[in-house]
Amino acid sequence: MKKRLVFPSTLSIALALSAFVFLSAMVLEFRSGKGILESTDKLVLAWYQGLWDNTPGGLYFAFQIIFILVLGHVLALTRPFEILIDFITNYCTNSANTAVIISLSSILLAYLNWGLALVLGALMVRQVLQRFNQMNKPLNIGLIGASAYVSMLVWHGGLSGSSPIKAMEPMALREMMKNAGYPSSNEIPELVGASETLFSAMNLTVFFALLVLIPLTLYFLAKKLKHKEQVPQVESRPSRKDVFVFKLNTAFFTGSLFLVIAFLVARFQLINSSAGFLNVNFINLSLLGLAILFHNNFERFTDAVKLAIGDASGILIQFPLYFGIIGLMKVSGLSNLLSEALIDTATAQSFSILSFLSAGLLNFFIPSGGGQFYIQGPILIQSAIEYGVSIPKTIMALSYGDQWTNMLQPFWALPLLGITKIRLSDIFPYCLALFAVSGIVFFAALLLF
Repeated sequence: MKKRLVFPSTLSIALALSAFVFLSAMVLEFRSGKGILESTDKLVLAWYQGLWDNTPGGLYFAFQIIFILVLGHVLALTRPFEILIDFITNYCTNSANTAVIISLSSILLAYLNWGLALVLGALMVRQVLQRFNQMNKPLNIGLIGASAYVSMLVWHGGLSGSSPIKAMEPMALREMMKNAGYPSSNEIPELVGASETLFSAMNLTVFFALLVLIPLTLYFLAKKLKHKEQVPQVESRPSRKDVFVFKLNTAFFTGSLFLVIAFLVARFQLINSSAGFLNVNFINLSLLGLAILFHNNFERFTDAVKLAIGDASGILIQFPLYFGIIGLMKVSGLSNLLSEALIDTATAQSFSILSFLSAGLLNFFIPSGGGQFYIQGPILIQSAIEYGVSIPKTIMALSYGDQWTNMLQPFWALPLLGITKIRLSDIFPYCLALFAVSGIVFFAALLLF
């Protein structure tokens, strides 16, 4: 009997990474001449403070991210989105075309907003699994799950990408560099506009290359791996099949009010800030308004929230563990060591590639794109100044590295796995193939532009 690929749980991976980083930090402390008790006290305190980090990049950020996942899921459970998902998945008739349809949808949605893409992609997968189960028709379950997870392979180069959006805020880079202990310099721009990062020729080329190559890769794999197909075993969830009609009730006016407030905030920020309004708080308020409005009933809305929170529970419990890892890496200097080990060997020509690789490596320990930019960004930006390399390109190299190794780091797969009940071991081989294909695209872009 053929043995199935067995993976540890994502929680086990987070705990193992915590132990590995703690031991590595202890080694660094010993090498600096500190005693075991002093080192243990220092690192335990760093881990504890990181675990309950109350800075804007800590638990506040975690709540923002969990909120965006929950609200995206709640919105996706509304009747209008059910109709949209039904329409899209109606064309899914076999593994090959299903992989293409879901991957294309996930990539396009991820360019707009990663949270909505991750949840809608997962719900499309679940809808397909239910449909194929009812028809007793085989499907390559792991391939289809990976098709939805590709949203996390493109998100950081999209409109909700943490690093480029942060760089768009006036004085944000200079403040970040100051907080990291680097001297103020006029070479650090007050802001980096979207035209230099998100809408640059390099990033648009990368996006369209991935938009073509990822679905083609999945299509090819589906055709070559027919033996991987099986009839999905999935529990059906109740679906509302009623005709959607807005009712002028309290929910309607509440949802509309939140959307009006979001519009006024967007207008104010567009007038008073060149950074615009595409931040997590604006997106969350908009999602909250739309979810209440489209459910058009507070009871249905709260029922959807209960369901969505359950599927986000994995991220809820693991976020603090990764914050603990960040605390250890900051205090011990491990994050600097990992980055500088590659950057110190760079030349002006190889700097972007090595920045990309160091960001990909650090993403295993800090899967939050915003958190990684806050920790690694100052090192890369200072090095870019010293090497005379473009700062906008350096920011995008970090962004590409972060999203690239998401295909190997399972943290952001938790909502997908929770909603679809697909195992990590099912999607991982296909994620590995996408990791290889996308790596070629990222390398080529950073070398050619």
